[in-house]
Amino acid sequence: MDIVELPAFAVLREKMSFLAARQRVLAQNVANASTPGYMPEDLNADGFNKALAAELRLDGANGGVSVERTSAMHIDMNNMRDLQGQYRPKAAPDTDITLDGNAVVLEDQMLKVSQTRGEYETMVAIYQRALGMMRTAIKAAGR
Repeated sequence: MDIVELPAFAVLREKMSFLAARQRVLAQNVANASTPGYMPEDLNADGFNKALAAELRLDGANGGVSVERTSAMHIDMNNMRDLQGQYRPKAAPDTDITLDGNAVVLEDQMLKVSQTRGEYETMVAIYQRALGMMRTAIKAAGR
């Protein structure tokens, strides 16, 4: 098995994919800041959570992880196995709507862009460190 095929790396790649897709949607919002009637969109973070559940194969099959509910108030993660990691934009109007019907507030969008960039950079750093640790472990095992 290739190192980057490990589930931990797959989850990190999936998160980076989500953040890249979100950045594209936010860039589209900024580009349409003066388009009459434009309603900004954002990606639903639930899409990533669904993709994560699918990636981990939470049904317990094929070496996946099975999550036990200890209370009826807990989310049943085992029923998420049929969900796909599709990121679909949804309408996400900002706080103000102008007279021409445009709902993009540049300050809000730029804040989201900044947060998304920070999360992406964090995921890249974690990915690089995890690869470094795996390489170190492989070198140590080879001695």
